[in-house]
Amino acid sequence: MTRTRRTRTFAALAAAAIIPLAACGSDSEGEGESSSSASSESSAESSGSESSGSESSSSEDTASSSDTASSSSSEESGSASGAGDVTSAQAGVSFDVPDGWQQIDAEEIAANPDQAPPELEAAAEAQGVSVEQFLQQITQQTDLVVLGETEDGFTPNINVIASPQVPTDAQIESQLSSSGTVEGTEDLETPIGTGTDTTYVLPMGGVEVQGRMLVVPTDSGAAIITVSAGDAETADSVVGTVAESLSAA
Repeated sequence: MTRTRRTRTFAALAAAAIIPLAACGSDSEGEGESSSSASSESSAESSGSESSGSESSSSEDTASSSDTASSSSSEESGSASGAGDVTSAQAGVSFDVPDGWQQIDAEEIAANPDQAPPELEAAAEAQGVSVEQFLQQITQQTDLVVLGETEDGFTPNINVIASPQVPTDAQIESQLSSSGTVEGTEDLETPIGTGTDTTYVLPMGGVEVQGRMLVVPTDSGAAIITVSAGDAETADSVVGTVAESLSAA
């Protein structure tokens, strides 16, 4: 693995580890502040451990990633996803999502922020930023964001990040352990090949977020898919839906 590809892989892992924190809704101002603090601390830890990688990759990739992510969302399936599939153009994968979950079309919502779905407004409020600022934050780091319905102060979500290289289990667990507790990694069989499924827990704002990071090899490197939920049963169900329906885009 060359230094540049290794740097971009670490940057993708760092972003994937941070993103679940950005979708934590809140039932109270106190919980919102805790979530915002947790996200800031996680960002600092991730950037501290991979600062050189993040800095070098951001100058090369951030602008093109943001543009591609926005156009990908609008060209593929728009802002809503029902019992159909969603596509990450950068990662080169498509998969089904649970009924009622919404794919975020950042470009469309940025043009009409007053029409943002409640789940997105709750996530932005928990971060202490506007909807526009929150959209900019997540689109710079991910190619695809899908949100479920907020329950008990948390918005379950799926995020997809493209990586130029398949990260090792050790790299994945090292990155995730900087923010939470890694419970284990196992092989994951999908229609497009064998990947890995890492289970972890992220404590924040009084909620123990049940996280899963799926890493699946693709023609261009790897698709890193994170699933974050308020309980393990929901996380298991969403992972099953994604893994069983995964296809090359």
